[in-house]
Amino acid sequence: FKEDFMEQLKLSNGNVYDLVAGGVRESDETLTLVFLPGTKTFEQVEKDFAVELNVEKVYILGSDGEPMKTILGYTQYKGMAKQLDYVISSETVNNGTEDEPDYETVNHTGTVMIMTLSKPDLQQKYKDLEETVEFLVAGQLGA
Repeated sequence: FKEDFMEQLKLSNGNVYDLVAGGVRESDETLTLVFLPGTKTFEQVEKDFAVELNVEKVYILGSDGEPMKTILGYTQYKGMAKQLDYVISSETVNNGTEDEPDYETVNHTGTVMIMTLSKPDLQQKYKDLEETVEFLVAGQLGA
């Protein structure tokens, strides 16, 4: 099941995933991505996103395969969920005639991954760095 208008998600390591419509939700602190795993297993997808280097730059590609947007700063892997029977797209079809239309919405469903990334906790990083500096200074002073 592949549609021409779908946007894609490209990681810094070059791996590409098909996004569902509205599959990029960005807030101040978190980035949620909803995409099709393709032929990859849960573990393979998770490994892709858990490596900080792979998500330093996330590209959103248009239907032409060219980047439309770059998302930066969400490098902390927060978890992923697999959801079955997710509505990937909808279309309206006419089951009647031209004179007596009978419109119906048909949903296309599939299995998606819902990935959550966040910005790194800079206060925690600073605290860890501060403790390392204190430890090194104490070592230099022979404490």
